Amino acid sequence: TGAREATRHQFSRIVKVEILPALGDRALSTIAPADLADWAQGIIDRGAPVTANQSFKILRLIWNWGRKRLVRDRIPPFPLAGFGRPYDGERPRKRHLSPELMKKFVEAIDEEPRMTAVWWLLMLLNLTRKTETCLLEKSEIVWKSQRGAYLIVPAERSKNHQPLFQPLTDYSKEL
Repeated sequence: TGAREATRHQFSRIVKVEILPALGDRALSTIAPADLADWAQGIIDRGAPVTANQSFKILRLIWNWGRKRLVRDRIPPFPLAGFGRPYDGERPRKRHLSPELMKKFVEAIDEEPRMTAVWWLLMLLNLTRKTETCLLEKSEIVWKSQRGAYLIVPAERSKNHQPLFQPLTDYSKEL
C-alpha cells in the first residue's frame, strides 16, 4: 500500500487491540448499530476518545473495502454510516515553538555542517517535514511567479498525499 510504515503499524495495532477483541469472528450481518456505538463508547469511557475515533475510522475503512471487493459475499452497509465520529471533542494538535526553544534550535544548528544546517533552517522557516525538504529538487523551487517564490512538494512525498505549494520566506530565499 501507499501508507507509511508508522501508519501501517498504527492501523495494525488498532485492529489487534481494539477491533478484533470486540468483534472477533462475528458475521458482519449480525453487527447492529448499537453494538458499534457501545463499542466506541466503551473506548471513550476508558479515557481514550481519540483512539475511539481512530478505531471507528479504521473499522469503517476495512468494512467498506471488504464490501467493495467482496460483492458476492453480500456484506451489509456499515451500520453507522453517516453518524460521524464517536467522539466529537477531538481537536487538531497545535504545535508551538517557544522563543527559548527556537533559540536553542538555531544554536544547535550552528554546530552542524553547512549543508545540514541549511536543511534544518529550511524546514523551520518553511514549516516543511524532513522528507519534503531534504528530497527537494531544483525543479521544485519556483523563484519567479505572480505569487512570489515558492517550493512544490509532490504528492508522493507529502504526508497527506496532496501536492504542497509552500511560499518561501524572505530568509529562506537567502539560504
